[in-house]
Amino acid sequence: MQGPLPTASSRIFYSEKAVEVDIPYLGGHAEDIPNDESWAHVLMAAHLGLADLEENTLENLATTEGMVDKYQKWVDRLGEQEAQEMFDDMDQDVHGRETLVAETEHITPPDTEGDVDEGTRALAYANVAHQLFTFHRSTNGYEGDIEDLKDTRHPRPNSLNDYLQDPDFRERHPQSGRYRPQLTESHIRQAWIVDQFPLLNILYGYTRADSQSNNVDLRSFPHPRERATTPIFADRTPSEAIIFEIDRTAIINWLEANGVITDDQRPDTSDEIALKEWFLNNIATTQLDNPFTPIEHDITRWVYRLLHSLSHCLLARAGEQCGLATSSLSERIFPAIPAIAIYAASTENFALGSMFTLFKTRLHPWVSDARDLADQCLIDATCREDPSGAACDACLHIEETSCEAINHHLDRRIVRSKSDIVGFWDEEVNNGIPDDLSQL
Repeated sequence: MQGPLPTASSRIFYSEKAVEVDIPYLGGHAEDIPNDESWAHVLMAAHLGLADLEENTLENLATTEGMVDKYQKWVDRLGEQEAQEMFDDMDQDVHGRETLVAETEHITPPDTEGDVDEGTRALAYANVAHQLFTFHRSTNGYEGDIEDLKDTRHPRPNSLNDYLQDPDFRERHPQSGRYRPQLTESHIRQAWIVDQFPLLNILYGYTRADSQSNNVDLRSFPHPRERATTPIFADRTPSEAIIFEIDRTAIINWLEANGVITDDQRPDTSDEIALKEWFLNNIATTQLDNPFTPIEHDITRWVYRLLHSLSHCLLARAGEQCGLATSSLSERIFPAIPAIAIYAASTENFALGSMFTLFKTRLHPWVSDARDLADQCLIDATCREDPSGAACDACLHIEETSCEAINHHLDRRIVRSKSDIVGFWDEEVNNGIPDDLSQL
């Protein structure tokens, strides 16, 4: 520095922050939810459609032991119909947490198997649970009584299908007839617009002279009741988000086309449950916690880089359609689903409306522009031939504060290829087999 500088110039210190999707548990027994492996298995069962969410909520299922053994004894004595009527009259749940855990215990992510320490195993299931709970509640909403929501910070989703099935919406927005073909061509299975997307912004410290967070000076304050904890500054802010669920079969075909998996490793793509189980069983979420370290697990690396690159193609072109600067948008990647969330990263406590406008009126040109961005860069062929990945400031790179991986794990070539890699948006994704995968 040649002289005094204003604090906001970011040349005196770099703030260290984190953003979490902070969806609360609801219901009378929410505080009893076991945040352990069993909670992850309950959410897996809900994701696979094995849990009864017509009469129960996720919180109820996770905190109910169930009475399977007792129920079976009464079935043997009275018959199934009378036993079920008796349990209904007593308001007793037959199936509870242990039943759902037993039905999904065969699902074991790669970072929970073999010689892994208990901390890594617990973190793996916690990561999967967070992805599943966030995705489920952000796309399905709350399963229980709407009165329980009140003023809680709980997401309120609307699906694209809901809008497209509304004659008034189609009449007001005739361009919406192009939305579904465009998304299908881009291998996007479903889309939602989410109001009240709850974010927890955390400011935990700062570094000087270096933006790396290895040596953070913690910014905290004394606990007001002198407890043995260290409070840090945080702010809960509702926002708006658009969530895209990516077509699982297309990803499987793309992985096989690039030689990442063999035909023997393919799940049955005609079976939706088998497809969902495959992603839960093959994504090592703990390898995604630190963006500065390489992703060693092969399938996880390919799937995450694909979803992250798709997200940046969409992020980089969203501002042109909704009026927000790219730096005002951010992302969340859910590789175990697989899905992408793009949200307005505003710290103001009100809905901006821009994401709703983008979703309702500009979806087709937005996705079309994202496909064009993946196809070319101002500094091609230098960018495309970069051995570390085809991504730079002229194409996929965005503000580091907007990217969950600080612009790591990106590559346009796996989205739209002009090399021996088969791109996810290439026409030959279903039958192209590359000869040389060394560039990844």
